[in-house]
Amino acid sequence: MIVDLALTNEGERPATVLADRLRVIGGNGSSYSVSDDALLRLDGQEFLLDEQIQPGLAERGTLVYDLPPQAVAGAELQVNGSRSTELGRIALGL
Repeated sequence: MIVDLALTNEGERPATVLADRLRVIGGNGSSYSVSDDALLRLDGQEFLLDEQIQPGLAERGTLVYDLPPQAVAGAELQVNGSRSTELGRIALGL
């Protein structure tokens, strides 16, 4: 699964995008992390991992996940903020 997205830093300090804070929750309820192997195979893509986003600015990029076919329908992107209590889900429309 290839996810193109834009992230905006609404905080007051620079924020770093960490792979473990951006997971896909499959329609089967399982959690999937960013695929390192798939990232290495996509030429010409800009990835968001380990990017620093300055306050008030946005960065666009691509993330890649390996999911079994039965997990794709109903998948959501789970975003963990810098605090453990900050958690959001974005429906991927699949």
